[in-house]
Amino acid sequence: MMEWFVEEEWRFILNRFSMSKTLHLSEYPVVTLIGAGGKTSTMYELAHQMGSENKKVLITTTTKIYYVPDDKEHFFSDELYENLFYKLQKHVYPGHFLVAGIGVKSGKVLGIKPEWVDRLAESRLFDLILVEGDGSAQKPLKAPTNLEPVIPSSTSLILPVMGLDVVGQPLHDQVVHRVEKLKEVTKLQNGEKIKFHDIYRVFIDPSGYDILKLKEKYRVVPIINKVDDKDLEYIGGQLAKLFTQAGIDQVLLTSHLKTPILRRVYQ
Repeated sequence: MMEWFVEEEWRFILNRFSMSKTLHLSEYPVVTLIGAGGKTSTMYELAHQMGSENKKVLITTTTKIYYVPDDKEHFFSDELYENLFYKLQKHVYPGHFLVAGIGVKSGKVLGIKPEWVDRLAESRLFDLILVEGDGSAQKPLKAPTNLEPVIPSSTSLILPVMGLDVVGQPLHDQVVHRVEKLKEVTKLQNGEKIKFHDIYRVFIDPSGYDILKLKEKYRVVPIINKVDDKDLEYIGGQLAKLFTQAGIDQVLLTSHLKTPILRRVYQ
């Protein structure tokens, strides 16, 4: 096993580029983010990074994502695929990203069908399509139901995202989405403190995300997010080692506390 450390002085120089280059995003035209604890922030950061490389990028969802009013000039919606495609085709150009859905309700972008993602990928209108394929109600941890996540078949890279700020928190619906399902997967009880290996179980267990099974079909790179200080970096490292020991090839530790930063890569 090898650990690659990002030197301290590089962290602010390369923070806008490290994630996209480390993930080799230019080789993966459709990327789906799952999990909780920073999916949307990660998705937007990757869109900005790829835009800086003069790529044409689309952000969308097969569930729901929070609508960012500042991005209204980037946002296009329609309930018919042909109409949506026409709008996107009119406004796409290199170095910028667009956001697509079928509409907005209660402050959330309503997702498109996964088949629409596949058709958009086939059209090659965009160099990269970033898909949020899992809802988490803005909680740092969730356990999926049997119908989640919703992954388009054109996906080639899956980024499972998890937030370390849940570690040490008592199990409660304020910090966990789908508490009963998480209790089933981890065997935790209400009020028990969540540990990093509980996060590991959620993503590895066959009744959770089962990312080892996903790895049979897709490239899978877990992103351990909210690694906001040295103590959390140590905990994130222990969690990353569990993933690599289980057979995951690469794990990223990230933080969005101030400036987006790639803290460490395990592989």
